[in-house]
Amino acid sequence: MSDCLQAVSNVVSDSKNSPLGAEKTWPPRLLRWAFTVLLIVAVIAPTSDSTSVRRRLRKPSKVTTSVSTSVSRSTDQVISASVNRPKIRGRPSIASRKSSAAIDNSVGTDDHKDKDGYKIVCYYTNWSQYRTKIGKFMPEDIQPDLCTHIIFAFGWMKKGKLSSFESNDETKDGKTGLYDKINGLKKANPKLKTLLAIGGWSFGTQKFKEMSATRYSRQTFIYSAIPYLRDRNFDGLDIDWEYPKGGDDKKNFVLLLKGWWYFVSFQLEDRVEECQILESVTK
Repeated sequence: MSDCLQAVSNVVSDSKNSPLGAEKTWPPRLLRWAFTVLLIVAVIAPTSDSTSVRRRLRKPSKVTTSVSTSVSRSTDQVISASVNRPKIRGRPSIASRKSSAAIDNSVGTDDHKDKDGYKIVCYYTNWSQYRTKIGKFMPEDIQPDLCTHIIFAFGWMKKGKLSSFESNDETKDGKTGLYDKINGLKKANPKLKTLLAIGGWSFGTQKFKEMSATRYSRQTFIYSAIPYLRDRNFDGLDIDWEYPKGGDDKKNFVLLLKGWWYFVSFQLEDRVEECQILESVTK
């Protein structure tokens, strides 16, 4: 290799001394030798760092871990035990809707209400019975333990008093009405609470304005609504006023709710002498 380098240096020095050195070309054989030498030097030079390079490129060794599934993971992929993973709950299939046991670990009301302390409030609309084919939905299609509360939408108001809307809401002529079907779910889930809703977008605001405008009209509604709900086994009322507007609506709506609360709290329908309390707070 030293002879080759010496030959290269001699050629370079000869080209510098020659008056035509700038235009002189090298022999092909010498060029091949020079290229070979440079290539060998380039290959041999990084040998000192080859070990560290191989170490950096080497795959991490695998270790066996016992995290949840006992799957072999690399050391840089071990899951920390302190990491809290959210539980993913899938939507129950149609086939499992008929079986309450299939959802005991997902949406059971006992777990939600007693342990987690929150409520699952569901809406049932009485016009869903008119949908076609698989869209048709009846009260008996509801899983009894899916919800903690079910709101039946909607009731109606006639002459300032609570009433039904659909012809089959009430039980009559030997046919079980939608009210009784909804409240019949309590047989399977005694903790279930049901409410009747009144209002909504199509109901408008005028009936609410007239009903809440005076003390007498508010009392008329309250005195009729609470017995109406109890006779049909409902646990409460959802007032869906869309929407109170202006100072008078706001004031009258608050007075309506105050009167309702006093009536329920003191059971005024059984104690006529305390009706004066209701009159005083609904003025």
